[in-house]
Amino acid sequence: MMYTILMFIVGTAIYTMIIVHIEEIVTNLDVSTDIYNSKVDRVNKFLLREFLSGSSGSSGGSGSSGGSGNINSNSNVNNNEIIDCVNSYFDTKWRYSRGASSEEIVDYIPTHHYCHIASTQLLPLLREVPGIGSLDELSLR
Repeated sequence: MMYTILMFIVGTAIYTMIIVHIEEIVTNLDVSTDIYNSKVDRVNKFLLREFLSGSSGSSGGSGSSGGSGNINSNSNVNNNEIIDCVNSYFDTKWRYSRGASSEEIVDYIPTHHYCHIASTQLLPLLREVPGIGSLDELSLR
């Protein structure tokens, strides 16, 4: 009887901890989405401001823009293509990390998976080290 009550209490505590952690993830995802959208909006506003200031003002190469490097509208690249490339970069970054830093991602990955990823990336470099490169793959891992 006591064992059953104890197991109910432990099970309830574990279930509560799981719900709390899921809630934290959802909350952080929402905050991360807001931060991401804010960054994209700021970059787009900056690019549009630079494109407009580059196309409206200077007639020569010297330009009195204070050295900010305004984007020239007479360039061979279409301004919309640049904005699309920048937005594509941010979208790709969001798809892969969802606003998490690389340290948070590494902390989330199980240790044996992280070791496999690291060894896969470091193995070609270790093969180039004199004395170590002649070892078999199992020893290098």
